[in-house]
Amino acid sequence: MPEEYSNLMNQCWDPLPENRPTATQLNKQLCDWITAICDDPNPSEISNSFGMAEEKRWESIGREIENRQSSTYIIHKDAIYFSRIIDYRIIGG
Repeated sequence: MPEEYSNLMNQCWDPLPENRPTATQLNKQLCDWITAICDDPNPSEISNSFGMAEEKRWESIGREIENRQSSTYIIHKDAIYFSRIIDYRIIGG
């Protein structure tokens, strides 16, 4: 997670409401990040930070997919159920 994002998240979680950013402040911050990441042709510290976090996220997803594909799942023979008629005479006595 980029440090900038972590800092903003912690501000939003501040126990004192007056220390939390307003919706307007959040909107401005997020718009500034979007502009820096998507619209600015020159890489900035913030775009690099978010880019690195995204790369790490995709690496983690790739490892998780590999782990799932390499592991073998054992299904117990009684774990699969089929529809069948229930004989209520046995249940009801």
